[in-house]
Amino acid sequence: FLEELNTKLQKYGLKNILGMIKTVEERLETIKKIRSMVGDDKKYYAESDLQKEIEEHFWIFGEEYHMMICAEEDSFTKLRNLYYEKVKRMKKEEYEHVFISKKQVDLFICGITQEGRLNKNLIVEIKIPDSYLKKEHYIQIDDYKDIIMDIPEFNSSDKNHWDFILL
Repeated sequence: FLEELNTKLQKYGLKNILGMIKTVEERLETIKKIRSMVGDDKKYYAESDLQKEIEEHFWIFGEEYHMMICAEEDSFTKLRNLYYEKVKRMKKEEYEHVFISKKQVDLFICGITQEGRLNKNLIVEIKIPDSYLKKEHYIQIDDYKDIIMDIPEFNSSDKNHWDFILL
């Protein structure tokens, strides 16, 4: 055991190992907090409480996600504009004339696959933690999917992958 520890210390250094331990501890605390928000019947949490926690820790959906495009009820038109600017690096004049939708999303998170060839996109719709999901909630997330599929630049399967999560 001591030999293995010595090898790891020489390879990574104590500072890096302690930093990783701190990251793991912080992530475990985040997961514990989110679980308590969703499963605690004794305390009320608003949708915005859960959304704020997820915005700050969107790594919970996967390490490939590295950029929060929009949150807090941004419209699909704003979502598209930010995506074009931040991900596709387009100029405003190239896209601003096209209206998309006034519907609003809770979170839009972007990532890139390990190969770097495919944008991985995630739309997250958050509901009040202590309520049950209803048919209209599923319809809402399905409507978001339809909007995305109607935007040609968003739905090219060779460049973009979309996931939709209802919480």
